[in-house]
Amino acid sequence: MDTYRISKDLLNKVFINLINSDNIKNSANKNAITHILLKDLPESSIESIIHLGMTDEFYQPLAIGDHFKTKPINYHVSKHYETDILCDMGLCDGEGNIFGYVVRDGGWSSTDYNPFYSTLKVKLYYHDKNMQVIEFEENLTPLELTKIDKLDIPYFNKPDFEKPITNQLTFEPF
Repeated sequence: MDTYRISKDLLNKVFINLINSDNIKNSANKNAITHILLKDLPESSIESIIHLGMTDEFYQPLAIGDHFKTKPINYHVSKHYETDILCDMGLCDGEGNIFGYVVRDGGWSSTDYNPFYSTLKVKLYYHDKNMQVIEFEENLTPLELTKIDKLDIPYFNKPDFEKPITNQLTFEPF
């Protein structure tokens, strides 16, 4: 997702329009309500509300352990993985997305998980030089992540004949 910086005044005008005056008994209070929300809500929450209010796409919040797809982080390519190897392993999709799962939110609290916190601590599926899957820890913005089922990741949805054989019996002649 591309991000842009816009003035707080412009954001305030957009935010005010998201509040439905029909639900406020005295519509003159709308500006005061908006002011309270804008003053007390963290900037990342305001961004999330505006984004969710203006987007056509359904956003599904992620819980701890949920899998997701996201656009690759440009500076990770060639530094932490090779795109062709990652895709051959089934760890990227036809649209160039990479996969991972949520570890926790980026806040300091270890007990209260907030799926809309400004960042989520995630593990991205990459590979090492031996083409083994590794998990790379990163902080990403929740709205950049699209929730998926783990089995939507080709690597985890390979037919049994492609998976390594373990505990194989060997035949020894008499």
